[in-house]
Amino acid sequence: IVNGVLAAAVAAAIIILALYMSQMFRAENARIFYDVMADSISEKIDSRYFARYKSAAASLGGNGHIVNLLNGIETSEENADVVINTFGESLGAEIIYIMDLNGEVVSSTAFDGISLKGKNYFFRPYFKGAAAGENIVYPVLGVTTDKRGIYFSSPAADNGKILGVIVIKAGVSHIDETLEEITAPSALISPQGVIFSSNRQELLFRTVYPLGTEEREALKKSRQFSDVEISPFASDRGRIKMDGAYF
Repeated sequence: IVNGVLAAAVAAAIIILALYMSQMFRAENARIFYDVMADSISEKIDSRYFARYKSAAASLGGNGHIVNLLNGIETSEENADVVINTFGESLGAEIIYIMDLNGEVVSSTAFDGISLKGKNYFFRPYFKGAAAGENIVYPVLGVTTDKRGIYFSSPAADNGKILGVIVIKAGVSHIDETLEEITAPSALISPQGVIFSSNRQELLFRTVYPLGTEEREALKKSRQFSDVEISPFASDRGRIKMDGAYF
């Protein structure tokens, strides 16, 4: 049973997949029960997580200090740093950074003592989408931090003119903990079918179906999941193999 949680640009939809590994799954009443449960979990993740970070990214995109920094106004960098650090502490975000239209990070909070200032993420779809005026939600394994996170990006604009991009990276511990509320193996997956969060750690970065050559190459080129080897756990017969049994 697959339920959409949130759809965003650059194919950044997030969907909940509940894997009901029992004979009860075949019963109609079991399907209904788990469908309702998955909907409830989806709504909880959306309201407590996605909506909160999306709103914050959009708000930062219109902040005057950040706009001044991107406009090259002197003494604005310190003020912009204060703004993103304040937001970061309030949100519990892992990192917040500001990029110019070349994709270079011009201001950044610290993550584990590391600042991303000077790094360039022009290649990331969450940058390209936001630079084109979209609000993006994108699950990623960080190239620099090597941490799973959901990236929320919004354009930073001055009177409608896009000057740069705001990026908030949120950890996935809240999503992991929410999925733990489901007793059956459950996962949050990307539109490509890659498992990104789960209450079964062995499922991470597996796919729910075998990917074709073009799909694998596209994922590798995007570096969405860094250099992790993505492998399927679905058989060629379209069934899922888990714990030595097919479902």
